[in-house]
Amino acid sequence: MNIATKIYMEEAEQRRVQTIRNLEAYSEITRAFIGWMLRDISSFKYDFETIWSNVYRLQEIEPNAKHVATLGYAISVLPVIEDKKEKTSECLKWMSGRQPFRPNTVPTFETDGIILLGLAIGARTILSQPFPEIKWLCDLIDQALTKRLDSWNRILIETAAACVNDRCISSESLNDAPDAALALMKKGLIQINDSEQYFGQALKIVCGEPRELSVERAAVQIVLINYLRERALAVQFVNPKVEDVARILDGIRRSLRRWTWETERRTKASTAEKWDIQHEYHVQNLLWFQLASIFDIKNIEDEENLPSLGPKRPRADICLPSLNLIIEVKFMRSGDQAGVIEVIEGVAKAASMYLTKVSGYNKMIAFVWDNSATTEMHQELKQGLLKINGVVDAIIIPRPQKMTLIEQKRVRNVK
Repeated sequence: MNIATKIYMEEAEQRRVQTIRNLEAYSEITRAFIGWMLRDISSFKYDFETIWSNVYRLQEIEPNAKHVATLGYAISVLPVIEDKKEKTSECLKWMSGRQPFRPNTVPTFETDGIILLGLAIGARTILSQPFPEIKWLCDLIDQALTKRLDSWNRILIETAAACVNDRCISSESLNDAPDAALALMKKGLIQINDSEQYFGQALKIVCGEPRELSVERAAVQIVLINYLRERALAVQFVNPKVEDVARILDGIRRSLRRWTWETERRTKASTAEKWDIQHEYHVQNLLWFQLASIFDIKNIEDEENLPSLGPKRPRADICLPSLNLIIEVKFMRSGDQAGVIEVIEGVAKAASMYLTKVSGYNKMIAFVWDNSATTEMHQELKQGLLKINGVVDAIIIPRPQKMTLIEQKRVRNVK
């Protein structure tokens, strides 16, 4: 991917972010769809726990298809709790009692792609094929696909079909809405044979002349833009650069969405597990896991002893010799001013000892795990780290909100 394309993509992403900036102004189902689409992107957060509770109460008062579809999006993201599963299942059962496409009646939910996809995602999450609700939904989707549909609703409804009966996406939808198709493939809902042929067309759509988009389509294209970036990065793994390493490390914030932190066991044969990160060595293990899957094992060293500086024998955290790069890991317990200063001083000391004429290394990336999740200090911390000679980038990852600090009381003094 050349520089011009990267710039166009960044500008395109910013336009779409602006489109959905006021998320609270939209309906519950629109917010649920956008939140579901963007849940893997760290800068977007959506409280599915609250939305599920609020919409379930509304469904009890005034049942309708939009409410049930919203519950479908929410239940697919939330931990599978039996109470929520049963209540969502009851709502899907109520939904299956409705007669679609009634004579002399204009279709409402029957041809709405966002509603049908939410129903399908919810059904796939909590039900299995023999359930009558699944058959009702399959029949509804088959009927919907015989109607005159715009390309947006068609690709969503075909994706709903893929969720519940493994239906393939039509070539018509792939050609008319390649941006949505590839984004939904990225979300794991559909498979596309020979998908490579559609990426160029999708790139032209997102980088072409600005046009008015619905907020839902804007969210889909944000997913696509991030997917295109990932693919461009994957191509560069043959000959990675320092900036590629920085992008990989920054991607850890997205990976942590699936980090194991269970409040109850997920299967009968297991226990509820919490993979706590308590100190710097745990963070080094996390980085090693991420980098060792990409780089040749001969090109990555951990806890490497560097040439002596007089009586001092420096030992770097993680080294990539082919890039002359050291990754210095810091575990920041306190996000106040004192904690920020301590991290900056530690990285400065490491840089002065590791980036020497005799070490063979001349670049450093500082990776900071902020255990206090004090994000308001991150900009100041990053600016301070980047002023250190040899530090080419600084990645600061806050401890995820789900990893509750209550669990850390027993390790507060561990270094």
